[in-house]
Amino acid sequence: MKLIAATLATLTAIAPLAFAGTAEKPTDHHPAITYEYGQPLDVKKVLSITDTSQAVGIVPVTLVYEDSQGTVREVQFVQYGSAGREG
Repeated sequence: MKLIAATLATLTAIAPLAFAGTAEKPTDHHPAITYEYGQPLDVKKVLSITDTSQAVGIVPVTLVYEDSQGTVREVQFVQYGSAGREG
């Protein structure tokens, strides 16, 4: 029983270290918002955007970006896919 208590105490003490330095990963960001026309966005660096090069018609797009404070954010909107368009 003492071994279990000691193990749990150790795991509890080192758990924060396991998550240190993970704040910059694109998978660890604020929940996605839906863009509305005219809404200001504070985009410092684009981390990823949905590839629409093979899509036709109106398609959903997700933009993951870093704002000027270093916070990773995600915004969703729609746009025309670029497949089938002439140059």
